[in-house]
Amino acid sequence: MPVTAARLLLAIDSLDTQTVHRRAGLHANLTRTERVVLHHVLNGLTSQQIGKMLCRSPRTIHVHRRNIMAKLGAASIIELVKLEHAG
Repeated sequence: MPVTAARLLLAIDSLDTQTVHRRAGLHANLTRTERVVLHHVLNGLTSQQIGKMLCRSPRTIHVHRRNIMAKLGAASIIELVKLEHAG
């Protein structure tokens, strides 16, 4: 059966929804700011870069990062990345 644009879009929407639900469970206990910081950390930004973007000090971002690690049970950035990809 040929793949139509409508079927393809439906499949993509379904996968996107599944990913959102899995990540929502993983990030459920994070604050909104922690989720934003996590997004930037996973994109490779430093605390200083994130701080500049969010108008916060690098120390504040470091505290958010520490809280994220504790809440998600990750001991390193590598573990955070693995959790994100597994989630």
